[in-house]
Amino acid sequence: MWTPQTRPRVQPQPQSDNGPDSAMHYILPVGRSWQSVLAPYLGVLALVAFVVPVAAYVLGAAAIGCGVWAMVRAQSGGHGRGRAIVAIVLGLLAILLGAAASAALSS
Repeated sequence: MWTPQTRPRVQPQPQSDNGPDSAMHYILPVGRSWQSVLAPYLGVLALVAFVVPVAAYVLGAAAIGCGVWAMVRAQSGGHGRGRAIVAIVLGLLAILLGAAASAALSS
């Protein structure tokens, strides 16, 4: 049984500060919705896949959808608006490049 003199001292755990002033805030997507983290990756994948127009259309539409969803979440108090904008732009660009690739392949 522990007495106050023999009880081991418990050190308080340091608080993790992932606020906007920490470096971790800029490296990892902390405090962001999963939609705003996923959407730019879908946009980049859609850009890479523009040579297969169907993949560019599907991934581009998914990037735009996740980007719009992330924008709605960001307006209701979340973060990740910049990532959502990037996803929407990349999704639109991938769809345009997919249409151009489709036109070039069909002629």
